[in-house]
Amino acid sequence: MRQLRGQERVITANRQTSWSLADAFVAEDEALHRARERARELGLRSVSPGTGAALRLLAGAADAKAVAEIGTGTGVSGIYLLHGMRPDGVLT
Repeated sequence: MRQLRGQERVITANRQTSWSLADAFVAEDEALHRARERARELGLRSVSPGTGAALRLLAGAADAKAVAEIGTGTGVSGIYLLHGMRPDGVLT
């Protein structure tokens, strides 16, 4: 393991805190906000904003036109995938 210096140690010492800080930088639109609220009402867990941003990035990098998702939640991950897909893309 490489030696960490100064501030890096503070930032990476607690993974949960680091992920919380990263999640705070992801902006969510009204559709995502509503889907998250519905998940909370139903007692379901949805993907974190950071994970959603990664899904959006992957869909965009692949220039995805068709994506199949098997989900059990309220559509949070699907919305992120749609945001990364081509405008004429289809999410199934």
